[in-house]
Amino acid sequence: MELKILFTSSLLFTTFLASGQVTTFVEEPEALQGALAFTWAQGWGANPDLNDPLQSVSGTAIWMIDADGTWGCQPPTNAAEVVGKIAVIRRGGPPGMDPCEFGLKALNAQNAGAIAVVIVNNAPGEPIAMGGGASGATVAIPVVMITQSDGDLLEDEIYAGNVVLFIGSLTGQYPFNLGMDRRHVLQPPSTGRPGLIASDASELSVDLGSWIINYGSSTDASARLGCTITQGGATLYDEEASPATIAPGDSVWFALPTFSQGSYAGHYEILYTAITDGVDSFPQNNTIASNLHVGDVLTYASQDPATGIPIATQYVLGADAFDMTTCIFFSDPNANRLAATGMYFSGFAGPPATLDDRLVEVTAYLWTDAIASELTLPSAGGLTPLATGEYFFLPADQGNTVFAPFIEPLALEAGENYLFCMETYDDVVRHGWDSSRDYEQNLVTYGTPVSMLNIGGTWYNGFTNLGGPPSIGVSMVDVNTIGIEENKRVDITPFPNPAVDVLRIPVNGQSGSATLEIFALTGSKIAEQRVSVSASEVLTVNVAGISNGSYMFHLNFENGRYSSFQVVVNR
Repeated sequence: MELKILFTSSLLFTTFLASGQVTTFVEEPEALQGALAFTWAQGWGANPDLNDPLQSVSGTAIWMIDADGTWGCQPPTNAAEVVGKIAVIRRGGPPGMDPCEFGLKALNAQNAGAIAVVIVNNAPGEPIAMGGGASGATVAIPVVMITQSDGDLLEDEIYAGNVVLFIGSLTGQYPFNLGMDRRHVLQPPSTGRPGLIASDASELSVDLGSWIINYGSSTDASARLGCTITQGGATLYDEEASPATIAPGDSVWFALPTFSQGSYAGHYEILYTAITDGVDSFPQNNTIASNLHVGDVLTYASQDPATGIPIATQYVLGADAFDMTTCIFFSDPNANRLAATGMYFSGFAGPPATLDDRLVEVTAYLWTDAIASELTLPSAGGLTPLATGEYFFLPADQGNTVFAPFIEPLALEAGENYLFCMETYDDVVRHGWDSSRDYEQNLVTYGTPVSMLNIGGTWYNGFTNLGGPPSIGVSMVDVNTIGIEENKRVDITPFPNPAVDVLRIPVNGQSGSATLEIFALTGSKIAEQRVSVSASEVLTVNVAGISNGSYMFHLNFENGRYSSFQVVVNR
């Protein structure tokens, strides 16, 4: 199944692999032999389709050098050495200069006689999807991007002329080669699930299964799928499907027994494995990892195992996106047990721009359209906003998960359909995304949406050539607690906010002992102290020792009243 098309301009981090049988592989030196994380150029016009084994290439890698270094923005000064080689080029441009397009780098290499191009990312994390720009349509050699760390590891060996790379399809390259693709495995219904709707097996069970593909040149008569689920080092599930025969180029669906528990809590690691009795010549594509976290956060993305807070593996921005919204879907027959209190998300601004003071609005919508399939999108009047909040980024928030509370908690209803969305209003803030988890098989199997986005007023099911969900999480609490808590809430407005060294907190008529707790927006507690206050007092808190950033302050009075407020420290 193909998701709806959208332009993509992603920055920093991705584990995106467009097809499981395509690889970028170090053949020599033997000590560094193995597959590299990569993305490849697609839709560039003349650029070859690496799914075709006849268009695979193998050759010695060489740094392509021009007058400014290894950026590839100009024709190379070592063109004679590039002929017949795989040209290695850095992403970006010389310091102080604008970066040049990927297509121009590749075209300069092609004109110098290179048989392929490897672009080394210039930022930590995984490689990104590449656009061809003005020159991409005339590039007719393979172009891939690898990680900054792999480029650093290979750098000296490339200079020494010792690196031989294979770029292309694995199909038929080995007699025996089973493989899987993350698009074709079943994920949990959501990788992060509130425990209040996962009390036992009747409320949560995880269907497990995957397609296994035979990329080898010989029939495999012993192919099968295995899966283990562990928690804290203890194995809770270890199953293996019955063997099946898979002809070369064919695939078979393997279903496994459902995973269920009498009760759920915490983090569960899921590992799928393609198994054969023979010797698989390319085991690098034999495993797919996933997870389930049962706690107080709803998310479809990877999470911090301790907190369940979502993690971004890359950052994306639609082309010409001055108004971009990314959303996740939620519906459950027991949703009336829950109240949504706010949302986790992350952003990234490509240098020289910064996140400083960029606005994010978070909104919970009731989605009233009938959902006909997993590709259903909201109609013009199909969304009713129910809860909102806002957040202004600080420079320190770059690439970090933060939290924006709703102005008021939202009590959810059983069986209703909701979208939880973050929205930005410029062409700078890239939204956190997680392409290490892909729900394509879930969409086919269950027929309900997972996530979607809106750019400039138009809804889409996803980005072109990019799988996975947005790295959005929704904080969920017991709905029975919000009414009691709201009756006891004390409205407090601290000042100055942002604070530099001292924060003053008017206690608004409260007196006696109280506990002050300070939390980072990741959920970790960074300070706690007992204080005594009088009704007319303004409590003074020294924040000089706290790093710049946004924090949640909780003030709990001995009479059961409380106050919560967000404070920015910025000096």
